[in-house]
Amino acid sequence: MQHPAAVAQWLLGLSGAGTVLAFTFYMQSYLSMLSIKNDCVSLRFVAHAMREAVAYAYGFMWVGILALVTIGLPRAVGIGRNLLRWYKAQELPPLQPGHELAEWSDFQVTGRVTSLQWLSVVLSGFLFLLILFGMMKPERALMEWHYFELQCLTQPSDQGVS
Repeated sequence: MQHPAAVAQWLLGLSGAGTVLAFTFYMQSYLSMLSIKNDCVSLRFVAHAMREAVAYAYGFMWVGILALVTIGLPRAVGIGRNLLRWYKAQELPPLQPGHELAEWSDFQVTGRVTSLQWLSVVLSGFLFLLILFGMMKPERALMEWHYFELQCLTQPSDQGVS
């Protein structure tokens, strides 16, 4: 039961670092956009970088949310079991914190909690790696710069028009 929670804590730390890094990229892009004057290509390129930074921040936050769900799953199961005991009016004492899975066999714990934790950890890890490997590569940045150059050349200039 400790292994999926330990991996989830590790993923939670990585996703927090990724979120901070994406937010830093966003702020850096925003500050650089303020210094760009009358350069269509640069403005579009930086705006695109800002949009991607926000998308990466959202992705890393979802990884963190899944990791938090993984960490809190045993406690949620314990709360659910206590509610069922109370609802059924059983004369059993409530389960104490840290003993949420008491009175269950190893098979029940594995089938009802640990397998869900591992599924959540695998999904969170897959999403983290997908985000990490999907980040912009230098070749793609050059292609996008060229795309924005072509876009800005086809637009009529509005200088001198009032």
